[in-house]
Amino acid sequence: MPAYEFLIPEAGQVIELIRPVRDRDKPIEFVRKQVPSRLGVMAAGTPEPTMSEKLLKSYYKLEEQQGSRFQSAFSKKQIKRVHEGL
Repeated sequence: MPAYEFLIPEAGQVIELIRPVRDRDKPIEFVRKQVPSRLGVMAAGTPEPTMSEKLLKSYYKLEEQQGSRFQSAFSKKQIKRVHEGL
């Protein structure tokens, strides 16, 4: 359920209530702010994969497609540098 901001005109305060979308404009003793002062995300995201992780994933995909015929265009030294983050 999203959080909505409501104004208390008499006190000049803003409160935040968690309400279902279908109930967001149902009458209460406060006035809902149409433009929130901040925006938050309730779900957690995953961090961006590192270059090493991207490389391993792409090599895995190519090996799955081509099997034992797969040969990298890069030397072992170049691949090792990517894994080490250089």
